[in-house]
Formats: sequence, structure tokens, C-alpha cells
Amino acid sequence: MYSSFSKLPLTGVKVVDFGQYIAGPAVAMLLGDLGATIVHVDPVDGPMWDSPANAILNRNKVIVNLDLKSEQGLQDALTLIAEADIVIENFRPGKLAALGIDFMALREARPELITLSVPGFASNDAERRDLRAFESVVAASSGVFTDMGLNRVLMGINPSFSPLPLASAYAAQIAASATVLALQSRQTTGLGDHIEVPLAAAVMEGLCYNSIK
Repeated sequence: MYSSFSKLPLTGVKVVDFGQYIAGPAVAMLLGDLGATIVHVDPVDGPMWDSPANAILNRNKVIVNLDLKSEQGLQDALTLIAEADIVIENFRPGKLAALGIDFMALREARPELITLSVPGFASNDAERRDLRAFESVVAASSGVFTDMGLNRVLMGINPSFSPLPLASAYAAQIAASATVLALQSRQTTGLGDHIEVPLAAAVMEGLCYNSIK
């Protein structure tokens, strides 16, 4: 007799998602689709991006509202993290640590923890790391409007604006894949990892692919 119950691969994995806007929540959404239990943390007054897209990005998640600038809110967040396998954020580098949630310190206390950062620009990008990296800012800085595909600069055609969140889409897929690989590695080593997937770096993968094609 065959059971009708199909156990998803990430069943039993616990994720705390501090992500806002697109990229961070999208990674957590993908992990949730694979069976992980997701707790999504929003500010007290709701998500930072008030969009109908949140209905998709936050599907299958338990949503809690916390004020991370308050002592109680920070303690509640740390309590959630203490039970998590994976923690996700997509703020500017250093912002979450400044609020008291320091990934390096958390992983020193719990080496099995997997932490994922999905900033707009890399933490070692001294020129751009502190920019408010909205999708259009990342795209403009990365050449998406001028170089995406052979039908732009290489063919002498004018830059073209695209409203598609290409950087977030690429970053979410790369980050989700890297996180699953980190989980697989942890089964052997017992150790977690810290992963950083900048949106700018992720969208450059797309630019390179399109240029090659």
C-alpha cells in the first residue's frame, strides 16, 4: 500500500525570515515551498513594502510583528533565532547587527546555525554597500538598463528601462540553492555557514549569461 503523504525535503527545518521587499522573503518562500517552517518578522506597523505581492512572498509563513529597536522585541527575535536552523535578512550590511542581531556572534554560540544575507551590494563594496539598494538602484549600477543582452550597447540601441525585479529574482534562486547546499553539508560536518548573495552580483550572472548567448 502506498501512502498519499509525500514528505517534502525540508520538513522539520526551521527558518526565521527578517527579509523585506522582494529578495529575502522570496528566498524564505522557496524554502517554505520545500517544506521548511518559516517565521516571517515584520515591523510593528507592517511590512516595509506595502504591496499585493506580499500575499505570494509570505505564503505558508507564520508572520509576527516585532519592534527590533525595543528590548522586548529584540529578545523575542533572539528567542525565535535560538530555535532556528536558518536565519535570513536582506538589509544593508551591518544594519541587523547594529540592532543587536549579529550573525557572527550567533554562529559562534551555535556553530550549526546557517545565516544568509542578501544585501543590494556586497559587504566589502566600500563604494556602494551603504546605498539604499532598491531594485532600480541595483539595476542601474549593474548595467542592466544598458547592457542586458546584445540588443543594447553592442548593437547601438538606446538604454531601456525594465520594471522587472531581475536582481531579486536571480539572487533569490542563487541564495535558496546555496542554503540547501549548506544544509546538506551540515549533515556531514555538523557545522552551519554564513552565506552572502548580493543582488548586484546575482544580476551580473544574468548579464554574463545573456552576453555569452
